[in-house]
Amino acid sequence: MLSEDPKVLELVDEIDKRITASVKHLLETKHLYQSTTVEYADLLDDLPDDAGVGLSQGLQKAVLSAVNGDWAPIDRADHRPRLGDGPPPGIQFETPDVKLFCSICKRVEAFNSVSGEDFSCRGYPQISFEQSRGAVQVFALSFQCQSCKGVPEVFLVRRHGLKLTQSGRSPIEHVEVHPAVPKSLHKWFRSAIVAYQSGHTLAGIFLLRTLIEQWVREITQQPDLQADRVLEAYMGLLPPDFKARFPSLSSLYGDLSDDLHRAIGSSDLFESAEADIIKHFEARRVFDL
Repeated sequence: MLSEDPKVLELVDEIDKRITASVKHLLETKHLYQSTTVEYADLLDDLPDDAGVGLSQGLQKAVLSAVNGDWAPIDRADHRPRLGDGPPPGIQFETPDVKLFCSICKRVEAFNSVSGEDFSCRGYPQISFEQSRGAVQVFALSFQCQSCKGVPEVFLVRRHGLKLTQSGRSPIEHVEVHPAVPKSLHKWFRSAIVAYQSGHTLAGIFLLRTLIEQWVREITQQPDLQADRVLEAYMGLLPPDFKARFPSLSSLYGDLSDDLHRAIGSSDLFESAEADIIKHFEARRVFDL
């Protein structure tokens, strides 16, 4: 049960706000399986000690008890936490409104919170789950675009202690593709970026290599040749000045293949390859190819 001490309530209220801000930061700026941490230690540095160390320690213990206990997102419909039966949680945070890309509107829009719920023990009396370094919960949070009022998008946010991780979303995150990249390659490009952002760099490198191979086969119309011969044929179609000034897809394909064969999954290679692919297609525009 949360302490009724006014100072404890004030501190917990500030922590509530920081959790809300952390959730907003997580959903707007992070990607699948990426995390953020709720910071609040600075709040404990300024606890009053005019009645002696005992008061400060007592307040700190009460705040820590609330933070380490269950958290609950406040349901916008009735402004109450959505939990099972049992004692009230130590933290009740408001689910924020967020700005996300809307696949219907084709732009970033404001999404309002529709609902939030602790799904760790949905339908059962409240049970606390713990692992080393903190409590574990999974929140299901839904949001609706305020422009088109379409089907709400749903996120899973896993809490482990003070760490919040984006553990799932429906539909999958939309990735904007540079306009220079041909539309026939968008699916490979998007999938590569999603894989990389989700921590699967080796898979992302495979998809970038696939993008290159599918492109050169499309342009040369030689689907039956081996990849190196198709790449050679493609490079032969490019003006000499182009090949001298801009990234070579043939060399890039070789670098990506080497990384795959050695099962490295280099983040630096992925990022440089992504940039070089875009530069290559921007150059094709300049040369009107």
